[in-house]
Amino acid sequence: MPYSGWVNWETWQMKIILDMNEDLDEVIQEKIKNEDVDRLSAEDMIKITSEYLSDYIYEQLPEVEFPWSAYFDSAINNVNWRELAEEHLKEWGFLTRKGRKRQTGPKEWSP
Repeated sequence: MPYSGWVNWETWQMKIILDMNEDLDEVIQEKIKNEDVDRLSAEDMIKITSEYLSDYIYEQLPEVEFPWSAYFDSAINNVNWRELAEEHLKEWGFLTRKGRKRQTGPKEWSP
């Protein structure tokens, strides 16, 4: 069910969590820059970024026992990582607001 412009509550909540971590932006942007950005399509960039974001979160999850582990698993599995990745790539300047790949990369970055 849509929530605050996002596909669901879990994705919206994860966006807030990700936005609170300023280091994450730098780490993931650096990983993207290390890819051969010129050869990647917009869809490839979204896929790679969604993997980076979800991997980062899974690494941060605390060890918890049932029943709380079931709650965390359910919430994380409902996150739309693709939607988050696309929005982050737009914010970072890798994609245009319409989701197209920028020809020159982000404004503050020269490939």
